[in-house]
Amino acid sequence: MSNVAGPSRGPDTWKPTRYLEPNQPDNEEVLEQAAYQAAITRQPGERMKRYKPRRTVDFMGGLLKWRQMAKLHGPQAPMPPIHPNPSDLIGLLPPAAHRLNPSTSICDNFIHTSVNKERSPTRVVQWTPDARRLLTGNDKGQFTLWNGASFNYESITQVHDDSIRGFAYSHNGQSLVSVDKLGMIKYFTPHLTNIHGFQGHREACHGAAWSPNDEKFVTGGDDGLVKIWSYREAKEENVLSGHGWDVRCVDWHPTKGLVVSGSKDMLVKFWDPRSGKDISTLHSHKAVVNTCKWNPQGHLVATAGGDGLIRMFDIRTFRELDPMKGHGNGKEINCLEWHPVHNNILVSGDSAGALIHWSLFAPNPSEPETIVSAAHDDAIYTLSFHPLGHLLCSGSKDFTARFWSRARPMGGQEMDKFHLGEEQSLRAHMEEERASKRQRPDEDNAPPPGLPGLGAGADRSAPVNNGSTQSALPGFGGLPGFGNAPKPSAATGMAPPPARSWGADGPAPSGRAPLPGQGEMLRQTGGYGEDRSGGRGPPSGYGGPPPAGGGYGGGPYGQRDGQNGQNGRGGYGGGQGGPGGPGGPGGPGGYGGPQGGYSQAPSYSNGISSGRWGNQSQHQGQNHHQGQGQGGYGGQGWR
Repeated sequence: MSNVAGPSRGPDTWKPTRYLEPNQPDNEEVLEQAAYQAAITRQPGERMKRYKPRRTVDFMGGLLKWRQMAKLHGPQAPMPPIHPNPSDLIGLLPPAAHRLNPSTSICDNFIHTSVNKERSPTRVVQWTPDARRLLTGNDKGQFTLWNGASFNYESITQVHDDSIRGFAYSHNGQSLVSVDKLGMIKYFTPHLTNIHGFQGHREACHGAAWSPNDEKFVTGGDDGLVKIWSYREAKEENVLSGHGWDVRCVDWHPTKGLVVSGSKDMLVKFWDPRSGKDISTLHSHKAVVNTCKWNPQGHLVATAGGDGLIRMFDIRTFRELDPMKGHGNGKEINCLEWHPVHNNILVSGDSAGALIHWSLFAPNPSEPETIVSAAHDDAIYTLSFHPLGHLLCSGSKDFTARFWSRARPMGGQEMDKFHLGEEQSLRAHMEEERASKRQRPDEDNAPPPGLPGLGAGADRSAPVNNGSTQSALPGFGGLPGFGNAPKPSAATGMAPPPARSWGADGPAPSGRAPLPGQGEMLRQTGGYGEDRSGGRGPPSGYGGPPPAGGGYGGGPYGQRDGQNGQNGRGGYGGGQGGPGGPGGPGGPGGYGGPQGGYSQAPSYSNGISSGRWGNQSQHQGQNHHQGQGQGGYGGQGWR
């Protein structure tokens, strides 16, 4: 007997089982700490791995909510409405809760693209019986497992020597049968352990389907034969011969002993698996029949092939329904798949990479419900729905397997590159951006934001006295061109014209003359001097506006010795310069005349003047000319 104190541990003692459950995923802090430790311990030159979270589609939230509603309100509980906003995505119930609304189960919203490490076309995809993983087979004979929630890669196994052309899980989920291009048939456990294999057909084998009781399965091959096999004995039970060419597809009725097959000879045949006899033959297709699928209810069979048409045959009335046209001419349909919950929804994939959804309850069943025209870059070989019906997986020749979920309540997936194509989607987004810009107000005309420390924004940009609008900087209010001017009037929106600071009797007695604006300089015609070529102003005129004004002077005229200025372009006529005073310098000459005019700078003083060529400097299309006199000279602008 043990001496350890504590409760007894007999065989019937209760033990906690919470520790036997799988560990929960780590939170963000643990992941960040792991990334930090990996970063500080990596070798020099080793690239740092970036941890990128994957998009996860979790169906448990809606499923648990639906079961809770059924438990509280009964099986006839009213379903909550679906509102077109992102917040309703959390409460989106599984497809089984919306049996009367099949439109909620159309899976055309792109979720994720899974690319195999081995670059090879994906021939077959199918969900595992527990619906937690997806199994794919490629042309290199490999099985690849993908996570069904986060879609990440889990494992890869080499199982065949050549391309895998089909596999199928039994209805009880305990067995897996696969066939390849060499005609081999292999058995696997749910854990993908190979338990048996044998040669089933002389040539390539296409597809496998289980009987309703999982005791038999059927295969078809390029040898033109349809064979019935016993799973337990791994022995051929019956051979169904009647096709004249390769058998491309086979399927077993979900509840009855009835087999359908499609061939390259453009025929669809119905077989009795017990007697091996041909019950009926359909001659509707005009090209190879690539795929045939029984409806889950068992009264319809859908076939499609190289003619781009989907044909329905009702075995209750032995009549054919209207063909479904939507893939267009020249596009070969490679695969079909029925929705597991809404049995009236059918999905097809063609050789151009288009994915089309059909609804038999639509007003016009022969017209597609949704077209995903660029679902893949190459031909789509296989399709598989999640058992709950909320996810669809497609395998293609472009080496990828893509996952599609139900359309979101708010929509928006119709404008992506998978529905419209790369170019049209880009063009649509550009047009949408242009439309949004036209609807937004013009932000270019908005007033600039205020700068800190410069006061309110009302007086930061004020018109100055020279007629222009400049920023009034702090501390420069007394300098010409930096002062404030009257505010624009409300009636005209323009500032009043600046007042002249000189008059007929001379300059203003106090203050500094304002800097003339461009409009004022265009209006000036040489002060009080006459605007003409070769003339001169009065002997005792007053100086023009600064800086062209000269000193007040008088006395006899001096000798004229002016020089012609060089042609100017785009200049302005200057104001009249006053006569030079005794011994004092006169004012500088005016600006050169516009459009190639002439400028003279005569000097009148007591002594003899000596004019010189003016120094030319061009700035913004203006010629500046200055002269110099011995006894000082006055500047006169001429045109």
